[in-house]
Amino acid sequence: LKMAGRLVVPLLVVLVLCGCASVTNAFTALPSTPFYAVSTARGRQASRVVLKAAAPLLNKWQVLKDGSVKGTVSNHPVFDDGFVVTTSKLRKSSSKQFDEGNTVVTESGSKYMLGSPSASQRKALEKEARTAADGESKKQKARLQMKEKLGFVPNVNYELTGKSILNGKYLLAGNPMRSTSGKSQIWSAYKSNDGETPTGNRLTIKVSPYEEAMIRENKNYNRIARGLLGKKPMFIAKLDFYKELSDSGSGFDGFSALVLEAGSRDLKSLLAQHRPGQGFSGRAMRDLAAAAGQCIEAVHSSGMIWTDLKTENFVIVDETTDFDSMQDSDGLKGIKAIDLESAMPIRSNPVDYSPEACPPEFARSFLNGEGEEFVLEKSYDLWSLGMMLYELSTGRAYFEGRTPLVITRTLRQEDFEPDVSAVQDDKLRDLISQCMQLDPRKRPNI
Repeated sequence: LKMAGRLVVPLLVVLVLCGCASVTNAFTALPSTPFYAVSTARGRQASRVVLKAAAPLLNKWQVLKDGSVKGTVSNHPVFDDGFVVTTSKLRKSSSKQFDEGNTVVTESGSKYMLGSPSASQRKALEKEARTAADGESKKQKARLQMKEKLGFVPNVNYELTGKSILNGKYLLAGNPMRSTSGKSQIWSAYKSNDGETPTGNRLTIKVSPYEEAMIRENKNYNRIARGLLGKKPMFIAKLDFYKELSDSGSGFDGFSALVLEAGSRDLKSLLAQHRPGQGFSGRAMRDLAAAAGQCIEAVHSSGMIWTDLKTENFVIVDETTDFDSMQDSDGLKGIKAIDLESAMPIRSNPVDYSPEACPPEFARSFLNGEGEEFVLEKSYDLWSLGMMLYELSTGRAYFEGRTPLVITRTLRQEDFEPDVSAVQDDKLRDLISQCMQLDPRKRPNI
């Protein structure tokens, strides 16, 4: 496997070839693996480093009149980085997928991932999207207003976009987020019986052109659900999975989709907006710690290692919670976990990782060029638990403000020693210290 790292750098895509004279000093300590691809993951704050190569990347791309795409290529098996290429004509289904992070397919079968478009292409795409969305939204709004007057649907602002998947079965709403891996778009949505009228509770739909990763996540949700039969569900419910969409007009033709229970807010954003630099305490902190522990137990009892336990991957599903007036003594209800894309069987190897959640032993393995051979043990998730509890109790991530590369290099330093003195509660500080033992054999079990 080739090693690829994904950093959260808005609209920046760089390919770093190890050993090249042009590589900056910051990357000289990286192992001599074939390449490191650094790309955008918009919409969520954390990053995920992917341990396998992606399709060749096109930046400053422009769609030509004949249906081909011209752009500057990176990570191509033949052409050097920075070489300007023109693809053959795209397949009709791919022509509807012009968005950053999407993969397009040519009629000859070649695949390219789209990075940042050219300035003129970006303007054309924005204009096209506004025109289409405005026209469809006006039609939907008029139909909904009529149905509201007739009493068929409640008067609710659904923020529908005019887009749908599965030929109108699910109506997309609001603005999508990019997953931390950069592989997926995450949408709010509503089910519809007639292709235009939203019904039921808000849902979350994750769509991605990366079929293998989506199939793995679907299986992981199924595995967790089977292990929790008769028990309190600790992960959001997976409602449906579609291996390959066939919506010719949705822009997601050929994508895979997961339909999931929706959360109102993730813990990372909750901390930033309502507990900046402060964190949780008392009953609320106990509820959070208990939920995290139960999620780890559910994953481990299903024979898997999560590898991605962090505040972004826990959501509040209780829509009644008033976060502005919430007191720690009230506790927190409806805490559930999300994102099983990276979960792998115990003693298998990781497919990717989040630097802020990985333990020192993995950081050393990764920077030695052996990340894809690392053997996953339960102690991996216990380190992640310590990191997350530290952030929840102090209001700041342990490596706040540091880049994924700096975090990974810090963890592998011989003199690195976790400092948890900022945690005020004695018992919680002791628990976090145990989870963040440098020797994985000394970390506690769940």
